[in-house]
Amino acid sequence: MPIRGILFDKDGTLVDFFETWIPAYRAASDLASAVAGDPALGDRLLRLGGYDPATGALDPDSILASGTTLEICELWAAEAGVADCRKLSRELHNEMDEYVTARPVPVADGLADLFRRLAGRGLVLGMATMDGEAVARATAKSLEIMDFLSFISGYDSGYGSKPAPGMVRGFCAAAGVSPADVLVVGDTARDMTMARAAGTGLAVAVLTGATPREGLAPIADRVIASVFDIESVLD
Repeated sequence: MPIRGILFDKDGTLVDFFETWIPAYRAASDLASAVAGDPALGDRLLRLGGYDPATGALDPDSILASGTTLEICELWAAEAGVADCRKLSRELHNEMDEYVTARPVPVADGLADLFRRLAGRGLVLGMATMDGEAVARATAKSLEIMDFLSFISGYDSGYGSKPAPGMVRGFCAAAGVSPADVLVVGDTARDMTMARAAGTGLAVAVLTGATPREGLAPIADRVIASVFDIESVLD
């Protein structure tokens, strides 16, 4: 069956993960360190999340690479050992949200033109992210692709989180298409597993995120360099 809709991941697919999120994680870990009064806590939290601040290496299966913002903040707040973990978790979440909303870095220039061309093909477009919906919407506006999106889901939108199929099912309901009509494009194993669980027509992985080709090729229908190669898949 022909593809009628594309559901995009956000971070690592449309947004440069390392340029956008590593600084946000550093800002939040520094905040936790200040609140806890422990200068060494920041780097310890980054390592706990799967990022080595000394080498810049990120574990592609770590919570920082593919977890929800809430999961990260709750983990870090618990590790900080402060009296009010919930309060610190909210503060860390706000710090990340504010940072990412103000400084989203696209994977490359030209996203708006790409989305315009895809919409011109008659495709329905959506976004599914492990970030919060409000930040996803703000990012879409910043990238100038908001007008092309018929569906936006974050971990807090009521469709569950990846790798469960709820976000795909929500997109299908909003777009009026079946899962077999949908192409999911993302940069993590969770994206590909979500696509498989929902029974989508295609699961396409990009190499602009934290996961290398060898981690994606066995579970994706296609592996492409970046989202800008998606038209070649459709053709």
